[in-house]
Amino acid sequence: MTTTDQPAQAERPAPSAGSVRSSNGFDFGAVLPLPPTAARLVDRVQDVAPRIAMVLSGACGRPVGVRCVGAERIGAAQLGPATATWCYADAGELGRAALVVPPELTVALADAFLGGTGVAPEVSRPGSPLERRLVLRHLQPALQPVVAALSDEGLTRLELGEAQELPPNGSLGDLVTLRLLVSLTPIKDQDEPADPAQVIRLALPARTLLPAGGPSYAAPVAATAAALAEVPVRVSVRLAPTSLSAAEVESLTPGDVVRLDHGVDVPLDVLLDERVLMHATLGRRGRRRAILVTDLVGQL
Repeated sequence: MTTTDQPAQAERPAPSAGSVRSSNGFDFGAVLPLPPTAARLVDRVQDVAPRIAMVLSGACGRPVGVRCVGAERIGAAQLGPATATWCYADAGELGRAALVVPPELTVALADAFLGGTGVAPEVSRPGSPLERRLVLRHLQPALQPVVAALSDEGLTRLELGEAQELPPNGSLGDLVTLRLLVSLTPIKDQDEPADPAQVIRLALPARTLLPAGGPSYAAPVAATAAALAEVPVRVSVRLAPTSLSAAEVESLTPGDVVRLDHGVDVPLDVLLDERVLMHATLGRRGRRRAILVTDLVGQL
């Protein structure tokens, strides 16, 4: 089985063991060298691809083919076209990840989930907000076998966030993307080149997948650390999401009460950006709402 499929690398000289440079310096458009663990990651995800296909087949009401067609190392700016459906994802100990679904596949999957033909329109268009939400909602359970496949690499969970409108920012850093070909018809030829319009990309932080003997960085000097400590950061508190139908949302008026799926005894997630830092319980301090930190689960 071919474990990596990187046609983009064939269009430029193979990168050296060091950085990839052009005549003017670093070539930010070049494909970076893959970490040595990439082939093993692809094999593990391919092993659970039939389980992913089974979940999607049940949601679509028809056979769906899924195949892991390789991995690549990229930056956040190279994740996908602006019209793609994408979201941040909580990848447990690995940190913050991202999921990208091409616009054509978004529309086709949404149509299949709603009982349609699953055929994307001839003229490509981005998925509507409802289509994007529907696709991410069904991909959440479908991709859970990947957690079991990569648990040894630190992937303890995979929780998809809401579809994003703005392109990914640089805070995601260096990424290793696993590419999953999703076909709404059974895959007959396992070696057939993958159509990019049918490939979902799961982007995981590359630094957590590199060998332990990789480059290390010295701690910042005291003056730098003190300056960084004064930088304001935005911290948010998240409750478990609740699913409502489009009709229920449209009928909401001021004064309506929406029952949340978050149990009263379940800790809240405290996040920096989309990364969970700690758990807490909700309370009050004077005339303001407050939280009591119960345990730490991440680092700043």
